[in-house]
Amino acid sequence: MFGVTIFFLLFGATSETPGVKLFFNLISYLTMFLTVSTGYILLQSSEVQNNLSSTINVLLYVVGIVLLIVMFFVMINQTRNALRLLQIKKGFGSEYDDNPAMF
Repeated sequence: MFGVTIFFLLFGATSETPGVKLFFNLISYLTMFLTVSTGYILLQSSEVQNNLSSTINVLLYVVGIVLLIVMFFVMINQTRNALRLLQIKKGFGSEYDDNPAMF
């Protein structure tokens, strides 16, 4: 499952179309969440989770929260780019309007 996540991330990064990029990023983050959830469930069912210290549990939650924040940041950025390109396509602006990368 981790390999599928990496494949979707790489395919989304190499795509030029904003809609396709947004779709594959969304699918990759969904599979990443499913991979982490499956690993956590497997740890609980094999009772390895009970032997972990509370520090490891806190670190797992912190890593999960950081990944969630990064996921939201990327998704908001992708959505902003898709909306900007939709505005350009509809004729409400140009690609050089309000583009911080140009300066």
